[in-house]
Amino acid sequence: MKALIVITLLLIAYLVIYFRRRQAVSKAGKATQLLKDSCTSRLTIKAADCEVKNTESWEEVEDMPNTNIRVIDGLGGKSHTHQTQVMRSVIVYGHLFPQHGKATFVSPTLRIDKQSLLLHLMAQQTINVYYNPHDHQQYYFDLAFLDR
Repeated sequence: MKALIVITLLLIAYLVIYFRRRQAVSKAGKATQLLKDSCTSRLTIKAADCEVKNTESWEEVEDMPNTNIRVIDGLGGKSHTHQTQVMRSVIVYGHLFPQHGKATFVSPTLRIDKQSLLLHLMAQQTINVYYNPHDHQQYYFDLAFLDR
């Protein structure tokens, strides 16, 4: 009987976590779509005109992908993670608008090292940055070429 109660509680905890993550992903997707809808102007910039900045950080990585085992072990205080060094990069581009002055566009943090990103940029040659013509603080980089 106690085992059935424990299994039921674990299942409930798993479902709560699953639906919260799903809801968070849905909200992020809606926010991204709203941003893309407001950014109606496009800058096509040369990759050579961009600056790539690199950062190093440490990240906790899961050793065991099975969620059920992680939940059960987590209740017992066991951890299946380790620290690993992660290289990340951003693309920075400054543009001078005749009426509004200089704007600096910084890409989201990309999980790729500086040298690899530079190779992708040189192969791509141009990048599109979409921005809101009324508010240059609203923008996004079209980085679909990194998925290829």
